Amino acid sequence: MPYETNITATPSPRNSRLLALLGIFDIKYLLLLPHLIILALIFPIWLIGRWIGYWIVLFTGRMPGGLWEFMVGYQRWTMRVILWNAGITDRYPPFTFGSEV
Repeated sequence: MPYETNITATPSPRNSRLLALLGIFDIKYLLLLPHLIILALIFPIWLIGRWIGYWIVLFTGRMPGGLWEFMVGYQRWTMRVILWNAGITDRYPPFTFGSEV
């Protein structure tokens, strides 16, 4: 069963000039340090989960729901951080795996 991926970013009528200035001088990375540290700590677990998931799918043909949620949640969190850093959105990313943002 294929899984669809949707990324929705609504352009705001007016973007933050302060965030644009911080982005020009790469200061936004300092604001993202808590996210980057946590994501870096979780990344090895994500890699191990991915490897285990391949084996489970190889033998059962299905990815366990909890493992799938963890894998997708990590990708969601990472994408929110990337989009904020790139200036696509002005909303600071939450510290969560969930899709309800």
